[in-house]
Amino acid sequence: MMVPYVALALLSSLTAKELLDRSIAYHDPEGRWGRGAFEITELASRPDGTGHRNILRLDNARSWFELDSSVNGRALSFVVENDMVVGRLDGNPNLSADELERYRLKPAQVLSRRNRDLYRRKSRLSTSRYLRRRRRQ
Repeated sequence: MMVPYVALALLSSLTAKELLDRSIAYHDPEGRWGRGAFEITELASRPDGTGHRNILRLDNARSWFELDSSVNGRALSFVVENDMVVGRLDGNPNLSADELERYRLKPAQVLSRRNRDLYRRKSRLSTSRYLRRRRRQ
């Protein structure tokens, strides 16, 4: 089968930035992800019958990300703007070292979660656009 080898040859001639730029152009031709502001509500349930709700707000043009959630009946939120993190527990931004650890609100943990959530959202956007295109063909 020759096709995979042709694709590999084409891809290997691109730099990482060129490959990324082409991927973004294909999956988000209107550039919505880079300039849009989004609010996403996630509802999740666990096998034990409990559930939780996360509200994610993001504005990639401003490099701003916010998460509101509830953990063990406590209101948890954090905002990341230009890699600066502000976490709150029950509205209080002055958290003890134990609370920062227990609720994973240390800056490195929050940035990691933000990056993971942004990647997942972008992947879902790309997948849904791909599936819509495939259905039209």
